[in-house]
Amino acid sequence: MATNIQLYIGPYLVLLCVALMLFGVTCFQVYSYWVKYTRDHPRIRLFVLLLWLLECLHTIMCVHMLYDSFIDEFGDLAAIERIIWSAGAMIFIEACISSLSRGFSVVYIWQLSNGNPLLTAPPAILLICSLGFTLAAASLLYARTTWADLHTHRGTYVRRPPLSSLALPR
Repeated sequence: MATNIQLYIGPYLVLLCVALMLFGVTCFQVYSYWVKYTRDHPRIRLFVLLLWLLECLHTIMCVHMLYDSFIDEFGDLAAIERIIWSAGAMIFIEACISSLSRGFSVVYIWQLSNGNPLLTAPPAILLICSLGFTLAAASLLYARTTWADLHTHRGTYVRRPPLSSLALPR
């Protein structure tokens, strides 16, 4: 039977390995874009660079959580159960990345529809709802002290509804 430490750390380690592989794919895509599309408008190129820098910061927060769990708090179940600051920061950064990329798509829809608010309003409203619910959920990581406490009180807070994730595909 798995110990409590294995239940906390095992899934996180697997998730971080997958996230690091996807970060490598992202780095390759950004590099390919940067080399291939040199004639794109500088604002678009800077936007891609900003998204990549935010993704780097997100990955750093993921690695910080792993370091805290495996090195600083190794073997101490009480310390591993507490929520560290980088968990909330990681969610806030991901909310920024998601909102910026979806916002870019909303602006693109606005331009393609010649400023038609009926076509632009639904994805814009869903984007705002998604951002609000994500930030509210992330702020709870600072309101609760342990993962068990967060899990126990899951009915007392608003979770991100599935509909809000349909705002725009990433």
